[in-house]
Amino acid sequence: MKRFWKILFLILFLGFIGVQFFPVEKNSGELFSETDLIQATTIPPDLGEKIMTSCYDCHSNSTKYPWYGYVAPVSWMIYDHVTMGKEKVNFSIWGSYTKSGQVSLLFDMCKEIAEETMPLPGYQKLHPESVFNNDEMFNICVWTEEETIRLMGN
Repeated sequence: MKRFWKILFLILFLGFIGVQFFPVEKNSGELFSETDLIQATTIPPDLGEKIMTSCYDCHSNSTKYPWYGYVAPVSWMIYDHVTMGKEKVNFSIWGSYTKSGQVSLLFDMCKEIAEETMPLPGYQKLHPESVFNNDEMFNICVWTEEETIRLMGN
């Protein structure tokens, strides 16, 4: 029986080493462009910084990878989360969305943060600085409403 466990361990270990040769593409584009949320809106600097800390890893063209983000299969999981996040909203291309699209995304931003569904709970556990406190939630929702009014007025 000991031999079975040794062989199984060896197979799993070699498999783990083998998958490291299949890396995924990293999300490492330009952090700020003229279409970026921070550049294209009237977001106050403190809220912009909080959004960058809490949201940009999954919802922009530039992800800060922790050391374990380079190790498969964790790197594959991060790749999937970032890909799905950018499909929903990509703050790096905010200015290229239509006004109605921006208004919809602003509403969703307030809702997701207020309901504490974003950032994802797993991300919050690994990145406690990403958690929004009550004041930050309130201020984000006030800003999204003000930005919506500004967009609708233009």
